[in-house]
Amino acid sequence: MQFRLRGDFVKTCDVRTAKLFVGMDNDGSSRRRSYIMSLPLLDSDSLQGPIPSRHRVRSKGKSGLAKPVICLLTSTLLCGCASGLMSMPGAAMLADRFGSDKERDAADEKEKDEKDKKKSAKSKLEDDDDDFGTNIKTPMLSEYMSVQGNTIITLRGVGLVTGLNGTGGDPSPSALRTQLQNEMSRLNVKGGKQILASPDTALVVVTAYLPAMVTKGQRFDVRVAIPPQAKATSLKGGYLLETRLFEEANVEGRGALKGHEYALAGGAILTNLGVDGSSEERQGELMYGTIPGGAVSRTERDLSIVLRREKKSFRNSKRIAEAVSERFNRYNNFGQKIPCAVAKQDDLIALKVHPQYINNFPRYQAVIRSIAFNETEVARRIRVERLAREIMDPDKAQSAALQLEAIGDSGIPFLKDALESADFEVKFQAAQSLAYLGDASGISILHEAARDQPAFRVYALVAMSVIDDADSVIALRELMNSTSLETRYGAFRALKELDPNDPWLRPAVFGNRFLLHVIDSPGEPMVHVTRRRAPEVVVFGPEQKLRLPVVLNAGRHIKVIGATGDHEVDVILYKLNEEPQRQRVSSRVVDIIRACGELGATYPDIVQLLIEAEQQHN
Repeated sequence: MQFRLRGDFVKTCDVRTAKLFVGMDNDGSSRRRSYIMSLPLLDSDSLQGPIPSRHRVRSKGKSGLAKPVICLLTSTLLCGCASGLMSMPGAAMLADRFGSDKERDAADEKEKDEKDKKKSAKSKLEDDDDDFGTNIKTPMLSEYMSVQGNTIITLRGVGLVTGLNGTGGDPSPSALRTQLQNEMSRLNVKGGKQILASPDTALVVVTAYLPAMVTKGQRFDVRVAIPPQAKATSLKGGYLLETRLFEEANVEGRGALKGHEYALAGGAILTNLGVDGSSEERQGELMYGTIPGGAVSRTERDLSIVLRREKKSFRNSKRIAEAVSERFNRYNNFGQKIPCAVAKQDDLIALKVHPQYINNFPRYQAVIRSIAFNETEVARRIRVERLAREIMDPDKAQSAALQLEAIGDSGIPFLKDALESADFEVKFQAAQSLAYLGDASGISILHEAARDQPAFRVYALVAMSVIDDADSVIALRELMNSTSLETRYGAFRALKELDPNDPWLRPAVFGNRFLLHVIDSPGEPMVHVTRRRAPEVVVFGPEQKLRLPVVLNAGRHIKVIGATGDHEVDVILYKLNEEPQRQRVSSRVVDIIRACGELGATYPDIVQLLIEAEQQHN
């Protein structure tokens, strides 16, 4: 098929599809080609035979006809009129493909880029086949909130110590003296001035630290100190009368202001007994002391969740509370199931501690931060599969275990799988999370960690203390036979938290003065006393005996006397104007402590007795 048009141009026509190409010379400098139209010629006779080659027709001469003229002539030739061109099939294709060379090149380049992107995305998808082809980022609660109320509150008060046997003194005029006198007037104490002036009494400053998540009636430690420039010289043998403890705040220009009354304190004061250091150091140590478990809380403290400023809203607050309560709930005194988290404001959520974490609230907070926010079921399944792989990586095991623990029972199978790992840290992290989920599958791992891994020991013992299972009790009893003294006492504390009335502990209570525990352990004999939490004596090995002869003091009124070659000792209580009370017992340490307790010895008296026995090579 050939067409001849006027002007300098090159025309090519494909007879099969009637593709018309028109080219023009611009002042002879270059050749431009424009793709005008591609229309099928359904009636062409040439379709019946072989496709002929392209025919090129070149016309000579110059013409000033512009490109629009050529387009008009071409459309007239094919369809009869320009308007007819737009009504023909394929007109839309003609409009889309009409443009300059630059536009066509840009379109080709864009199409190439899109193909490259699709190819790249396809390759990436093929590379991520092991990751299910889906990467869903689930926000954690840590991105929305923080936990408050996990700090201590300092409490202070002014109290009176009695029973000092001449080491007290009359306090000088001061705000502390005035405060103590006002307290005595409130209690209708007669002869307050004479009491303060007695050499057997002393004014003291009482300090205590109210712990986080404390419950009403819970006990905590107290520190007692003689104020500077006081006449009193020692608190040894002293007893702090009941003292109210308040929260205090120092206000500029107004001094210390009292807040709420949070606790009551009192009890026998345990000093350092002045057995080490120079005489000045020993004397200084006698001017302060502690009362283990000497304060009783009169309030409760809960944690609270505070939303970040950019995240706060009533909707988010309610959703976060629901997410926490879906995982953590507890029971009230009537057996009703209640949530641990309750939304209070758009940025505040009240949070109760779950009983499983009562002795490890830092982990409780970590688990809450690892709870997913507004997660779909599909997203959770994908995340769990990812966590199942990550927990096998020692570098990611801790974070993955916390997230699986935050998921709850659904995460237990994956944590159990991690117990088969060759890496001990992976196994330990999984066993620890299983313990807080109430599953005893990792007891053997925790037992091994407490026995052989000092870095994991304390965490393993705390985890074992929350598993209410016979295997846990047996494992803790075995650890009390360990060669490590730290492990033995740690196992005792864990078992006491798990079951305070366990017969293995053999608790003997001497009023509210102290507790005595006797552990039948075949290991090295040991006697443990503590300055924190509770006045208790733990004896590992009930057959420990004192070497005789010996003369020991348990306070100012009780003596222990044993003669050479004897197998028994006398425990004697001396009181002014009264006949001495005497008990004859064996030289076993347990029997001597029991006898002293029955005669009224306090916890500081027992500590003094044991220290003196050690100094006499027992």
